[in-house]
Formats: sequence, structure tokens, C-alpha cells
Amino acid sequence: MNYVDIAIIAIIALFALIGLWKGFGKTFIKLFCFALALVATWFIASYALSSLLSVGFVRNLVTGSGKISLYSMYYNSLSEEVLNATAATKLDGAMGMFINPMIARFTALGGPDAYNITYAQFIALNLSINTLSVVLCLVLYIVVRLVVALIAWILKKIFLHGEVRAWSRFVGFLFGAVRGAAIVMVALIVSTVVFPFGFASGYAETAGSGVIGKFACEYTYKAYDSLVYGGTSNTEKTEALLTAAGVEKVTLDKIKSDAIADLEAYKTAKAQAAEYSDAGNANLTACVDNGKSAINAAENREGVNSALEAAKANIDAVLNKAQEEERDAAKAEKKTALTALRNEKIGEKGDWSSESAYSQENFEKIKSLYGEGYMAIDKAATKELVESIYNDYVAKIGAVLTVNQENALAVKKVESAAALDAYVDSALKANEVDAETTAKIEEVRTSGKQAIEKATSESAVQTALDNAKASVDEIINASKTPAGGETK
Repeated sequence: MNYVDIAIIAIIALFALIGLWKGFGKTFIKLFCFALALVATWFIASYALSSLLSVGFVRNLVTGSGKISLYSMYYNSLSEEVLNATAATKLDGAMGMFINPMIARFTALGGPDAYNITYAQFIALNLSINTLSVVLCLVLYIVVRLVVALIAWILKKIFLHGEVRAWSRFVGFLFGAVRGAAIVMVALIVSTVVFPFGFASGYAETAGSGVIGKFACEYTYKAYDSLVYGGTSNTEKTEALLTAAGVEKVTLDKIKSDAIADLEAYKTAKAQAAEYSDAGNANLTACVDNGKSAINAAENREGVNSALEAAKANIDAVLNKAQEEERDAAKAEKKTALTALRNEKIGEKGDWSSESAYSQENFEKIKSLYGEGYMAIDKAATKELVESIYNDYVAKIGAVLTVNQENALAVKKVESAAALDAYVDSALKANEVDAETTAKIEEVRTSGKQAIEKATSESAVQTALDNAKASVDEIINASKTPAGGETK
């Protein structure tokens, strides 16, 4: 039992004792007038709430996004858990009992996709409207209570005469306890105004964890939720309140039209920021047209957003006039450089002769690579792509071997294969290994020779030889080490 439980018991006990003292008649009249005032207040408030929200000043003060509004105050006070709320979020404590039905209703309404706001924004809106409702009810209750007090005084003068009997005190005690419980419920509803604030976190947690507090909060908020919103399964009242607050349901057609407007504005901003050639402007228009088609074909918000982002990326890829000039200059420079490289390698005429530094096969390979690279550079869409293609084909042409390099490579392969044989034979002779280990070493010998033969440069041959030797050493060392880890 915590301080909230004790406070609830104290309030109910106090009003029960007042009922015991005053008796059935006075207590019943007070309870009746209290209930009458609450009902009258609620009916008036339910009609006045929508009317108040329709007034621009009030709506901005309650649900506006400005610094001075209930919505901003609540949203900026929400915890990290509430800010990241989803359809699956279940909050704890008294705050959870009050807010979880809001999350369920918003999900039933279609959630963020339907209203273009997050769960946290919806919760902040609900709390703002709830606070307006509570304040309105309190003001109206004071006015209505003054009228009802006059009715209570008249009823006492008409019906209450004589002394208070024992039965009257007992029934008065019961009705007093009911009146106290009703006041506790009202207090719990009013306390929801401060739930999101840091200073109230302790109270919200305590109220929802006590034996009596948890019971009181759970059933009070269920009753309040049913009365105000029609329960978690009823979305009509919530939808009406959102409309009154200026939050309209977003249809897929509206999402598409907004996306298309965004795309057109994006294209206009690009066209105004830099000068485009006629071809560039035509490409921009084509990007917008294709983007519109993709947006209109989308079946949901995610599809629309994806189509919009893709269309914007395509617009970004269109070069302006200055970028086109830079690209064309880079093309001319790299094509000239590639031609110079070809001339350096095989001559300008491009006819093979026995005096050429290259074999006929490699001579023709360089000619082919030059032609491919030249055409690829000419087709490149950006300056960066021109640079990349040029560097790629320079590397490919540079990797083609001359006759002397081919001969040196062949000699290197023979020498390396012989070196590997010698290394393997020496290793097998110097170490006593079993048949299984010998087989593994022979496999390395075979695969090593194959790697040496496939190598296209002397450095690659050396790498293949070194790798094969390392594998032989690893196999031999592994054979010397038993499962326990000690060397044989």
C-alpha cells in the first residue's frame, strides 16, 4: 500500500463519516446534486468542446505547433518511450492505463499512414484536447454547482425535518462513501493533465502500482474512455475530435498529389539553381514525367515515397550546362591520353609486324582494349565515370605483356615449378609423415603448380610459389602437433 492508496481511503472515509453525521437525507441530496452537476457539466462540455476548437485562436492555443500551445508543451515533455511509440507499444503504470487506449484507437484509425502524424504526435494532441476538456468541465461545474446548490437548499427545506435516526446515519454513511469514491474518480481524471511531465512521473507510477490505486485508475480510465471516446473499438469520436483540431485524414490520392507537387517543386528549384542545356531540360522533364507515372502507380505510402525519392535521384543525376562542359572536356582529354598510350604501345598505324615488341595476339588485344575504352569514355554520362573508365583501361592495357615479358614469365614459371618440387621433396625427406599427410602435401604441390601456370605476371608467380610453400609448412607443423597441443 502506498500514499495514493492511503489518500483514496482517506477521502472515501472522510465523506463516509460526513454522511454518517448528516444522515441519509442530506447525504443523498448532496450526492444527487453532485451527480446532477457532473452530468449537466458533461453534456454542456461535450457540445462546447467542438465549438471551442473551431475557433482559430483556441485551436492554435490547444493543438497548434507554436511554442505557446498545449500540444507543444505536452509533446516536448513526452518520455523517449512515448516519442518512439508504435502500434505495439504498451506503457506501464497509471499513464499506460490512460494512454494505451489512445494508441489502440489511433491504430484502428489507420495510424501514421492515415493521418501523416506519429503516435507521439497523436498522443500529444489527445492530451491537449483532454486538458481543454478537463478545464472546461471544471469551469462549467463551478457554474452549474451554484445552480444545483440552490436546488439542494430547496430540497432540504421541503423534505428534511426532525432528528436523524440510526438507519438514516447508516445509509448516509454508505452514500457518503459513494460520494467520496466519485470525487476520487474525478480527481484521478483531473490528474491526467500532468501525466507527461517529469515531476508527475513518480505519482503516475505509484498510482498505477498500488492495490487500491491500480484498481481505481483502471476502472476510472476505462469509464472515462468509454464516456469520452466510446471505448477502444469506437473511432468515430476520436476522428471527429481530430477533425475539429484541424488534423484531416490523409487519403492515398492526397499523398500522391502532395508527392507530385513536391517533385515538380524539386525540379523547378534545380532548373532555377543552374543553367541547363536543351538536352538537360528535356532530361529533367522526362525524370518528372517518369516519376509521376511511378507515383500514380504506387499502391501505398511507402511506394509513393520510394517513387518520389527515385525520381529526385534521377533529377540529381542530370548534369547542368557547366557539368556537361566539364564532362566533355574530360572526355576529350582522356581519349587523347588513351590514344597516346596506344601509340606508345603498338604505334599509330596499328599494323603488327615481326619487329613489334608484342606478339600478334597481344598486339590485337591492345587494339581491342583501346577501341573498347575509347567508346566507353565517349558514352560516359559524368566526369567521374570518364575518370574511372580511363583508369580501368589504362590498367588493362598496361597488363598486356610484351614478348620479352612473356618469355621472362615462362622462365619464371618453369623455375618456380621446379623450386616447388624441390621444396616439397625436401620437406617429405626431412620429416617423417604418415600417408594422409603425404597426400595432403602432394595436393598442395599439384594445386601450387596449377596456380603458378595460371599466373599472368612474375609477381603473381612468386605469390603462388610462396603460398604453396606456406601451405606445406602448415601441414607438416599440424602433423607434428597432437590433439593435446604438445609437439611430437
